[in-house]
Amino acid sequence: MVIMKTCCCDFFTVRTGSFCAAFFGSGYFTVNLLASSLQRSELDAALATTPPDGQGSAAVGSLVLMVLCPAGLASTVLLIVGLVKGCRWLLLPLVVVLSATVIVDFGTVSAIILQDLIVYHTTDVLTAFLFLVDICVLSINVLCILCVVSQFQVYSASPSDSANAGGRSPPLTLAADQSTQPGLSAAPISTSADADGKGPPDGATTTRV
Repeated sequence: MVIMKTCCCDFFTVRTGSFCAAFFGSGYFTVNLLASSLQRSELDAALATTPPDGQGSAAVGSLVLMVLCPAGLASTVLLIVGLVKGCRWLLLPLVVVLSATVIVDFGTVSAIILQDLIVYHTTDVLTAFLFLVDICVLSINVLCILCVVSQFQVYSASPSDSANAGGRSPPLTLAADQSTQPGLSAAPISTSADADGKGPPDGATTTRV
């Protein structure tokens, strides 16, 4: 059973939504990769000291994101190729990588918030705002995952249709008329009068095909 038949409030099909998920995912992974690269020096210092206030966990999460983001960019390319070619297995890399990224990203942000609550017993407005923005982005990522999974289910339910997903129409087969084939003759239509052994009434003709 397909999870979603349409996406974005019935504005797009799941195939169109999967294309949108590929473009959104490429931007999401690019921004995460740049942000993680800028914090490279801070991450190395945090991993070397591993303080007990939760900063080490946040550093590990950011380091994992630096590994997942390049894989995520590659999975978006595979997703586009899979949608164009109708290959369902090329949709799975994005589902796996994006799911792992959502889990790690949420864990990293939660660790930063927990660190502020433990050390300072509060959190600043900027961190809270970034947390809300991250929650919204993660919600969109979950919607993208559901959309791609639904398209995978569509391909799995009708594998013959996946070959035509790129906009190609299936070949048409025309059924030949049996009455025009050589060796076949038209058969008369039997009537109830013939079944009783009586011929057709005077002036009536028997219709033949």
